[in-house]
Amino acid sequence: MKIAIDATALLLRSAGVKSVLYHWLRALQDLAGAESVVAYPPMPELGGLDHEGSVAGRWPTLRGIVMAVANQRLCVPFPQW
Repeated sequence: MKIAIDATALLLRSAGVKSVLYHWLRALQDLAGAESVVAYPPMPELGGLDHEGSVAGRWPTLRGIVMAVANQRLCVPFPQW
C-alpha cells in the first residue's frame, strides 16, 4: 500500500500546521518507509523545518507549487506513482 499526503503547506511560509504536518510525515516515513508514505507534491527529501520558507530546495518548491495549482485550478490529474 502506498499513502500520499498533501504536504503543500511544507512549501510555504508557516501557516500554523507546518510543524505538525512535518513531524507527522517524518514519523510515518520512519515507521513505514519513504517508499510507502510519499508527500504530494513530490519532494526528493524533506529538509529541516523552516517556518519562514520551504522545507525543500528552490526548484522542488517551484515545481511543487506549480503542480498543486495545476491540480487544484486546472484539474490536472495527480501523478501515478
